[in-house]
Amino acid sequence: MRAILESTQSSIFAINNQYSYLSFNSSHSAFMEKAYGNPVMVGMNVAEDRHFGLDTEVMIAHFYRAMQGSYFR
Repeated sequence: MRAILESTQSSIFAINNQYSYLSFNSSHSAFMEKAYGNPVMVGMNVAEDRHFGLDTEVMIAHFYRAMQGSYFR
C-alpha cells in the first residue's frame, strides 16, 4: 500500500468520518507542512486541530461533500 501511495507526486490522503487522518503520502505531508507550517500525523483530527486556521471550515466542507459521494474536478 505504501508503495502505491508514494508512486505519485500527487497529494493522496485518507481520513475517517470523524476527519482524522488514517494515511497520507509524503507529497501530501510536504504540501501541508509548507502551506500551514506544521506536519500532519496519523490520527490528527482536521476538525479539532487549529493549525489549518481559517481553511479548516473549507476543508471540512470539502471532506463532507466527498464523503457524501460528490465528485470533484
